[in-house]
Amino acid sequence: MGWYRYKTMNKKLVLFDIDGTIVSYKEKTFIPPLTLEAIDLLRQKGHIIAIASGRSLCTAKVIMNELNIHNAILHNGAQIIINNKSVFEKKINKDIATNFCRILSETKLCVFAFDGEKIYAHNMTDESKQFLEEQAELTNYIKPLKENTNSLFCINIYGEPSQIPINFADYNNLIFNDSLCELSVKGSSKGTALLTLSEELNVNIQDTIAVGDGLNDIDLLKASQIGIAVGNACDELKKIADIVTGDIEDGGIYEAFLALKLL
Repeated sequence: MGWYRYKTMNKKLVLFDIDGTIVSYKEKTFIPPLTLEAIDLLRQKGHIIAIASGRSLCTAKVIMNELNIHNAILHNGAQIIINNKSVFEKKINKDIATNFCRILSETKLCVFAFDGEKIYAHNMTDESKQFLEEQAELTNYIKPLKENTNSLFCINIYGEPSQIPINFADYNNLIFNDSLCELSVKGSSKGTALLTLSEELNVNIQDTIAVGDGLNDIDLLKASQIGIAVGNACDELKKIADIVTGDIEDGGIYEAFLALKLL
């Protein structure tokens, strides 16, 4: 799409989704070496690196520590971390969240609720439990859904919509995203969080670059000056991206930033 069009001389704020963008799952779970090198070179050049993920801090911080990243958009925009401190939080009210968890714990639905420090789960598979524990490198932070008494960043609900015994339309400040199976506070998105993060870091929105692969990255790429979809991204994201990379396992991310003359 004519990468030469972009002005890349200023310091950039570069945001990466984690799953399917930084981390590959094709045959094994790993971060491709050239992705690691690209992120390291971007940092050496003085650019600011941040995570933009649907993950909670408890499952993102291991990768953030590995990559020496201290800024993040989490829970698809419901939380913003700057210099390892939470500076913005948009949570579901404690009383409402507690009531929802109680009701949902009596169903056959698969449910995950996130307060930032713990995950509250119902009808979770052994595979999901193993994955979450591996990502956080913890074994005691997943609790039964009915035990939650805290406000929540989001609730993920998997199953037939007709089986959900709550009419979320009755709650004016909440929204259920069907494509993400996620209940959150209205106005939460990676895109809106990017606007806040760039302002807090004193980076012009014209100097932002976002890299992603999924439906929850659409708003992020639209809000950034340059939106990059990795080679394995969904078609919907590729359609709105400025750049589509090659396969991440073959150095697609590295090649994109090299072409943008940022490495």
